[in-house]
Amino acid sequence: RQETRDLSFQPDYNRILGLKTNYLSTNRKWSGLAGYSQSFSDQVKGQQHAFSIENNYNTRSWSFSSRLSQVGKNYFTDIGFVPRLENYDALTEQVFRAGYTQIFQSLSYNYYPENQTQVQSFRPINAELNLYLDEAGRLYETNAFYNVAVFFANQMSLYLNSYHDAIQLNYAFDPLRNGQFILPDRYQNTAFRLGYNSDYTRQVYGSVNVQYGSFFEGQRSRFGAVAGFRLLPLFNLELNYEYNALDIGALGQADLHLLGLTTELFFSNKLNWTTYLQYNKQIDNFNINSRLQWEYKPLSFVYLVFSDNYNQLLDRKNWAVSLKVNRRLNF
Repeated sequence: RQETRDLSFQPDYNRILGLKTNYLSTNRKWSGLAGYSQSFSDQVKGQQHAFSIENNYNTRSWSFSSRLSQVGKNYFTDIGFVPRLENYDALTEQVFRAGYTQIFQSLSYNYYPENQTQVQSFRPINAELNLYLDEAGRLYETNAFYNVAVFFANQMSLYLNSYHDAIQLNYAFDPLRNGQFILPDRYQNTAFRLGYNSDYTRQVYGSVNVQYGSFFEGQRSRFGAVAGFRLLPLFNLELNYEYNALDIGALGQADLHLLGLTTELFFSNKLNWTTYLQYNKQIDNFNINSRLQWEYKPLSFVYLVFSDNYNQLLDRKNWAVSLKVNRRLNF
């Protein structure tokens, strides 16, 4: 981005320069990724970097992944979104930027029973661990996830998830938007989710899940469902619904609804148009995001994106149009 006035460049800009490389072993079991980028913005110096190093191992039964990434607090990017950099403190109504380091590990194992006609595989091990460190290298958040699942021969599946988060909350927030704050402190949340997925290769497909667990100083119940219909190679239609019931004791209660619709139109194998419609009751927002994607060369794309936001009365809040072009370079 470069601001101009009267055909003259102004000292108001944002640029990103980056390099990324991928690795794949000859037996295709090992893969890796390394990337580094630097942002350049006016009146900002220092801590403008972002990097990520990733290593993966995959076989039919076992898979392992490890990733180390870091983002400096002054890594500004006007196009795209970097999570966790901007932290809003609802008590002081201020936004604080804070860089972080993320360490991610995952391990999974799939067992394929012989002489089984109903069950395709069991997954007794599927574990993930996320660690977040602040700019001083202190651990402030841990996310642990464990999943077991059974996959049937007809492509249906059942699963059970467990979640455990240990968080050093540094900024107050208002989850119910009623002026009652969860204050900075040390918290631990644990939850369990049971779910079912139908055969997603069929013309009509869907899924459903339920969840219950702790949420800071209270409890959270969740229900989610997906229903889809596809008529390939022409289009795909998918409806998503999520309901959350929050009970945070003296802070209050809330019923939150999130409804989304996704449509995909395929003009050819290189040109498609995707539109997302979403209504979020918690923030009173109706969003339209429409993207036209063209693969003009192998793995090289042009994206034209239109985004529009409205309130519950369909009064426009804001809108934006973005154009992105990338080109794959082979060495």
